[in-house]
Amino acid sequence: MPSSKTSSANAPNDRRETRDPNDGAEPPQLTDLHDQRACFTVHNFIHQGIADEQFLWATGLCNPTRLRDNLDPAKLNLLKGGIVYSNFVTTVSPTHAWEVSYSDLGRGLGHTLHVHKYKSAGVLDGVDYDVWNPEVDPWIARAYGPDSLEDKYVNKGALRDRFFLRHDSLSSVAPANRPSSNRSL
Repeated sequence: MPSSKTSSANAPNDRRETRDPNDGAEPPQLTDLHDQRACFTVHNFIHQGIADEQFLWATGLCNPTRLRDNLDPAKLNLLKGGIVYSNFVTTVSPTHAWEVSYSDLGRGLGHTLHVHKYKSAGVLDGVDYDVWNPEVDPWIARAYGPDSLEDKYVNKGALRDRFFLRHDSLSSVAPANRPSSNRSL
């Protein structure tokens, strides 16, 4: 699953980070139905999750107004929904954020991105190593570093236990992305 919960000390389920059109319906659900905050990260504007209006009934949402596709108003655009309903939107770099807002790389979402520019930014490399550091991370089962990499497997086991995953499989993470010409593994 491409989503990952982000926790805070006071409210462990108050924020959520979602990615790309696979999760585009999640920010509207989180903000409208569950009063949660959402950060939406967009890597690719090619696949936008265009859907018919009846898709809303499966999500628990009823008002399609803010989800209408900019190029075909008879359709819903889940990527647009993620942008509109999120509290913050990130892309893979500051340059990418500008390009998708002001060129054809936004694939019809330039206007939506411009309207919501106050809550968006490009994040270079996407990781702040002062915060996301397994040597000092209070949210993992056991801290580890270059001299204690075996402790990383304690965290892998704890993650599998938390999500009821078998311990006999090889990997705990798998990509949940569509292949496209501008993506590499």
